[in-house]
Amino acid sequence: MGVYKYNGKKGTVYFVDYYFKGKRIREQVGPNKKEAQEYLGKKLKEIRDGKFRETPEKPVPFDDLVDEYEKQAKGKKSFHNERYYIKIVRKHFAGRLLSEITALDVERFKSARKETPTRAKKPRSGTAVNREMACLRGMLGKAVQWELMPKNPASRVKMFPEPPGRNSFLSIEEAGRLLEACHPHLKTIVLCALETGMRKAEILGLRWREIRGGQIYLTADRTKNAKPREIPVSDRLAAELKRLREEQGGATVVTLSDLVFRAPRQRKALLRGKVRVITGPMKDLREAWTAAKVKAGIAPGFRFHDLRHTFASHQKMAGTDDFTLMELLGHSDFKMMKRYAHLSPEHKRKAINSLPAWKAEKEGQNLVRNPGA
Repeated sequence: MGVYKYNGKKGTVYFVDYYFKGKRIREQVGPNKKEAQEYLGKKLKEIRDGKFRETPEKPVPFDDLVDEYEKQAKGKKSFHNERYYIKIVRKHFAGRLLSEITALDVERFKSARKETPTRAKKPRSGTAVNREMACLRGMLGKAVQWELMPKNPASRVKMFPEPPGRNSFLSIEEAGRLLEACHPHLKTIVLCALETGMRKAEILGLRWREIRGGQIYLTADRTKNAKPREIPVSDRLAAELKRLREEQGGATVVTLSDLVFRAPRQRKALLRGKVRVITGPMKDLREAWTAAKVKAGIAPGFRFHDLRHTFASHQKMAGTDDFTLMELLGHSDFKMMKRYAHLSPEHKRKAINSLPAWKAEKEGQNLVRNPGA
């Protein structure tokens, strides 16, 4: 019981600490010690006189919330991205109490981040700020769920408007040029993306035991939405995988994890008492990917993930229905199919030209008359 001082980044703050009916109560008063002492005396007198009313909100430092949230978030697949956002949010609200944070504070955070340039000294996009805002909103939402605060002040703050998702995809001719331009160790990876629509992480983590009976079987721990998925292997991809398997089978290089796609760099290591040439997982495609795009004349901004959009777009133009495409891509929501509604100008022109000729029927031909005519 007493008055305590807290030295935060934004200055000194005094807290009072006392008990009511065996329950410990801590409250923030302000930067003045004398005022804190007077406030404590007032509260103790109210308790003695039976006039005390307990404050429902318990003061909790924002840093304590961040620590707990980070522990809970470590099990999420997206934690490697969220960890960066958590760091940004923690730095901005360090030393604050949850009870102090208002919707105005969240608005100021949003504005401050938008005005802060990126590490490349470029303007920060609204989309990037929205990812940080989503982290803050989720964090404060957990505080409400854990009964650390009565309501989420971030829920009333609007996000920045975002442009529609990218829909970049290659034409058949462009995809062919890209494949021809790929280094041998990259070519099969790109073909796998074009033929299956798999994500990069799913492809680079592919094991031979996951390919059997003309299908690729991905377990729940290997997919983004944590649901198992089966993907048929096309004849073209099957032939390329067979060639790769035979090539690896005849080599003296050892892989420790049954990976389909292995790093081209090799090293010697002692394995089971013998010196072996070993290789590991493919981790970085940037140099080979950039070189292939330049050689093929593909736009610099075209990403590896856009190969997934290329697969989906050409499936859609080939007439694949939304439900089948959703299963192939591993989407859980039909809303995601909207982004693949974009079609090439040639495909749209073909659809327009498929309409019949608007000709009036000549006399003597059977005419469809209105009912009752």
